[in-house]
Amino acid sequence: MGKPYLEDGRQWTARDIGLSHRTCAWMTHGFMSVNTNIGAGRAFLRSLYRQYADWGVDFVKVDCIFGTDYSPEEIITISELLQEIDRPIILSISPGTAVTPALAENISDHVNMYRITGDDWDNWKDVSSHFGVSSSFATAKKIGATGLRGRSWPDLDMLPFGWLTDPSVNQGPHRKCNLTLDEQKAQMALWSMTKSPLMYGGDLRNLDDSTLNIITNSGLLKINHYSRNNMEVPALEASY
Repeated sequence: MGKPYLEDGRQWTARDIGLSHRTCAWMTHGFMSVNTNIGAGRAFLRSLYRQYADWGVDFVKVDCIFGTDYSPEEIITISELLQEIDRPIILSISPGTAVTPALAENISDHVNMYRITGDDWDNWKDVSSHFGVSSSFATAKKIGATGLRGRSWPDLDMLPFGWLTDPSVNQGPHRKCNLTLDEQKAQMALWSMTKSPLMYGGDLRNLDDSTLNIITNSGLLKINHYSRNNMEVPALEASY
């Protein structure tokens, strides 16, 4: 059985470290921030991430801490606590709503991945909105900038391919991706050129051949992994 945290001659509990006025923008009844300005708050987070490390976890996604929920103190504290662990754990943060290169400049050193857009689903309006965002972060030289124990990467969100459900639906009904094959190829190409983390958003148990061919395209995977200094360039068209 665990025991209450002791500091300054008193016991500290969850009630003492939770910031009830700082709730998650998209789930106000489920999450709140931790007060990292007190020892008890840091002790709770330290014990949490050490437990993850003991379990063999190597990737942590922390939501409600960036973008419209920006909490730099928590981001930096979590980053510092992960550096105390004797092996790397990838730190990914979100949401990406209203994120700009200027905001990313403040935290990219402390993380490995950070969302730069809202949730991406399988419609061309969502996909096409990522072109301008990708260009601005490339121009700001944020792709592959210094990060936690290595480098950091702007995250364009999941690839909504294959067998999906609708947003906010947990158990179906399921359906095929609404993007055309060409639109899926364009999305995979943009994500690869931007060197975004490639996270598959469909059901791997129902993976069709055309989707598998897109997400395993060796040329795009090499671009995603090995390319450097990627940026937008003007295209000149002329007739002779």
